[in-house]
Amino acid sequence: MIGSPEQPLTWLGLPTSLLGWGAGLCGLALFVPGVGRRLLALVPVPGRLPLLALLSALLSAAYFHGVLGGRPRIIDASTYLLEARTFAQGHFSFATSDVSALFRGRFLLPTVGDPTRLAPIFPPGYPAILSLAVRLGDYRLLGPILALAITLSTAWLALLVSGQRRVAELAATLSVLCLALRYHTADTMSHGWSMLLATLCLCMTALLTRKAAVWPSLLLGLCLGALAATRPLTAAAFGAACLLALPRRAGALRTLGGVALGLVPGLCLLGAHNHALTGQLLGSPQLDYYALADGPPGCFRLGLGSGCRVEHADVVLAQGGHGLTLGWMFLNTIHRLHWHALDLANCELLLPVAWYFLARSWKQPAARALVAATLLLPLAYAFFYFQGSYPGGGARFYSELLPLLHVALAAGLLTLRWVHVGLGLSLLGYAVHAAPVHAALPTAPPLERTRNQEGLWAVETDHAFNLLFLPGRIEAGVAPSVVRSTHDARRWAPAGAPAVARLEAEADWPLLRQAGVWTERAPVPDACVSGGWALLLHPVPAVPLGQRFIDVELSGVPDGRYDLSARLWSPGRGCHEVPLGEVTIPRRHQLFLAELGASPGGDRLYLDGLELLPSQQKRD
Repeated sequence: MIGSPEQPLTWLGLPTSLLGWGAGLCGLALFVPGVGRRLLALVPVPGRLPLLALLSALLSAAYFHGVLGGRPRIIDASTYLLEARTFAQGHFSFATSDVSALFRGRFLLPTVGDPTRLAPIFPPGYPAILSLAVRLGDYRLLGPILALAITLSTAWLALLVSGQRRVAELAATLSVLCLALRYHTADTMSHGWSMLLATLCLCMTALLTRKAAVWPSLLLGLCLGALAATRPLTAAAFGAACLLALPRRAGALRTLGGVALGLVPGLCLLGAHNHALTGQLLGSPQLDYYALADGPPGCFRLGLGSGCRVEHADVVLAQGGHGLTLGWMFLNTIHRLHWHALDLANCELLLPVAWYFLARSWKQPAARALVAATLLLPLAYAFFYFQGSYPGGGARFYSELLPLLHVALAAGLLTLRWVHVGLGLSLLGYAVHAAPVHAALPTAPPLERTRNQEGLWAVETDHAFNLLFLPGRIEAGVAPSVVRSTHDARRWAPAGAPAVARLEAEADWPLLRQAGVWTERAPVPDACVSGGWALLLHPVPAVPLGQRFIDVELSGVPDGRYDLSARLWSPGRGCHEVPLGEVTIPRRHQLFLAELGASPGGDRLYLDGLELLPSQQKRD
């Protein structure tokens, strides 16, 4: 193996499967003078677009089982699946209990009206579609359908832009060969759905450049609205690209009216989801989540200075710890284009060919939206601090550009008469370059489960919980499918007399509420800290000490009155205990940093845990 996963341009390796060896040999054969054209003549492409689309679907299904291991691979994908299962129950959120620490975790937000209800934070467009497959009995149905639809829509866009069936057939072939498309239509991520919507937006725009009509403008609005409910920033970029390409002629106002009317369903879905989770139509569940689960305050946003130090700590550290800068906007864009060049057709050398065709096509009204989208999408994501690329997913923030670039690449290869060279590079690139990169997608966290004292399955990781939890059981009065291992006294159904109980502070992350402080789970290399982990409290210097507090959940133990104390760790004092007075269980309790012994200067504290001693008992 040559190179590294972080630098895919130089990452090469021998094929690891029979499919890889076969693709590599076919790719090499296409470079032999005379042989390439004879081989292409044997490929049954003309008139076989449905077969190509079916092949896309089959390859995406094979990718799911052969590369992803038969289940969603990353935490984002398992969260999308949990969100779809929640939608399939008819709700935006799912019920837990007063012991919500058994369920809270990464990418889950307490709803504004009821903190015992949790909701995945991602926009609702893709989960709404995925929930249809869940209701049909198997979420895996959607990926191959998206793969089939993307290949057909790519061919349709090629016909509308070029007017040549040869371009459409070659674009569909490139769609089949694109390994990045196999990932995005296999894993339960939103990019496959947003790719289809973005491509259909371009198709409708191409139709409208020929003649103003009601139904293409309505469909353009419907697709843009659905895209806004799926990936809002991507929708803004593609919406601007489509509007720039629409001709300014008689009927333009009617076209814009149709687009505006079509936007309504998608925007209503997005607004309803926002309101259910945040209480505001324009509220952002992701912003509310990062306000609880990350920091410093306001870190998750577009623009200079942004950068969250928990979710993307490695990125912020690499950027110098001061947030996004103009220099890093440029470097991030180069980083994404680096991966994007590989994503297009398994070989970076083919991206300039696609750009060549787009540069020649700017004056053609039907191709203008393609050019504008290719420029605007990278520009929009330049304002986001996180690179967002990884093996398999590639430059996922640019993934919606792949179908239109397949059209451009097909037209460019035919113009240059390099079809056999382009397909040869794509097949050979798959064998020795793209496939080794995709094989380096990190192994998914284990789904190990253990039975707790109540006979419930308990899991250790956020990925496992989001993948295995089944919403709707608690509303139906049934015990949950899984709970989190909190490693403390919390129980799903506590009973009996009060007893000494210890609650691990890090199990309460993300907190239900906090002010003047942001928190994270952090390791503490001191034997006196239970489990070696604690809740690190970062004070916000601009907030007075007396206004810095966190809310903790005192529940999951027998009801009663307890003496509460906090066990803390700090670099200067090590482990120490602070009495906090008498409390009644269950309740949410507000802990002010001042009563924990924090100094006005803003020294960080590690909250190891909370100890509950029944009031009638005496300490030894």
